[in-house]
Amino acid sequence: MRPAEPVPFAEQPAFVRAIRAASTPLGVVLAASAAAAWALLQLRDLTVLRAPAPLAWLALVAAFGIGLALARRPTMRSDASAGGVVALVAAGLVAAVASAIAERLAVHAPSALAAVAGAGVAAAVAAGVIAGRGHARSIAILLVAIVAASWLILDYGYLAGGSGHLYDLGVYLGGGQRFTTGGDPYLAATLDRLPPTAAQDAFLYPPVLLPLFGLLAGLPRLAVDAAWVALLLLAGLAAFRALGLGWGWSLLLLAYPPLVKGVESGNVANLTFLLFALAARRGEGLVAGGLFKVQTAIPALWLVRERRWRPLLAGLALVAALVVLTLPLVGIGSWTGWLAGLQHRAASQARLPVLFGVSLAGVLPGPAFVAVSAAAVMAALALPGRRGLAGLGLATIVASPTLWPHGFLFAVPALLLWPSATVVWLGLAVGATQSLGYWLPVALGALALL
Repeated sequence: MRPAEPVPFAEQPAFVRAIRAASTPLGVVLAASAAAAWALLQLRDLTVLRAPAPLAWLALVAAFGIGLALARRPTMRSDASAGGVVALVAAGLVAAVASAIAERLAVHAPSALAAVAGAGVAAAVAAGVIAGRGHARSIAILLVAIVAASWLILDYGYLAGGSGHLYDLGVYLGGGQRFTTGGDPYLAATLDRLPPTAAQDAFLYPPVLLPLFGLLAGLPRLAVDAAWVALLLLAGLAAFRALGLGWGWSLLLLAYPPLVKGVESGNVANLTFLLFALAARRGEGLVAGGLFKVQTAIPALWLVRERRWRPLLAGLALVAALVVLTLPLVGIGSWTGWLAGLQHRAASQARLPVLFGVSLAGVLPGPAFVAVSAAAVMAALALPGRRGLAGLGLATIVASPTLWPHGFLFAVPALLLWPSATVVWLGLAVGATQSLGYWLPVALGALALL
């Protein structure tokens, strides 16, 4: 599934070579170390059959060794080494994912946990047998299957049951309705408790979007929901295609949990990710991304870095035109209300830390957060070409004042720059699980840029 034309981030994507079990010695060390480190960081939170995750991970590595022994082949034979490397990492992923699945689905019954752990051990033994017999292609397919299965189970945790689906879309439509009925769509005071419904939550985006969501708020909600979900899925698919992935891999990545979470909540993240992925061809989108979220305008600095003045000016002209055209509808007061609302939102996050999500702003003092964000931006601007653009994607994550799983989509382009398919799949697997896991693709992406 090769791309039909040169692509901006990965001219020969390591992702596409995953089925060949390609890996470098450095990639092996990093992948295995990262899997172990992630498990250790989850020691206090995740268990498998009441055993700490690191012990479960080591148990599955041992199970993989048993599989190698059963195959009666030396573990370092040249025809088995590539498959063995991937299988070793697969064993670690099974343990990590099994722990995350149990936590995500609140599975506490011993029989259910035994089934999860048993499946992991069986997969690890099978991986060892296949690797020992030298079938590297088969073990690579097994690794992809393990990751994809874990994605689907985690997706089920997002999508099944409960309420609150399309919450962010509800916020957008609620803000649009208040705008059309003469109310205030923005936060007018600091919150001391969370809003009871999405429709009562504050609109956070610039006033230029209010007429659009006001129009949508007047349409049948079921039709709006269906069209919005379809738009977000198509945006995700188009984004992966723009990154140079074939149709098969792009469709598979629609199950990537951070993307699914964005669709489930109805967030605009997939749309801004598409604008980012198209940047090398249509740089105007980097400027337009700031119409949705302030931090998504950070990658527009790449146009300055690369001296792409035409798309920069075209993007600025587009934004200015939209502001001018909507100003008679929204008025100056909406713009001042928006700025005041952002200040109230920042103060609300201090009172209600849950509003930070997994943002670094929630764990770092204000000056330190600003310094780290500025450092990430400056480091990215020091890199040329697509590496710099991918680095600004990472900087967008680091500098986000609020951050949820769908925000980590911006780490995918940098992750795809890895020459080791093992590392790419490691990031895509662990990066779909827990709050600490979300940051692994960011770390691996940063290493890929060095």
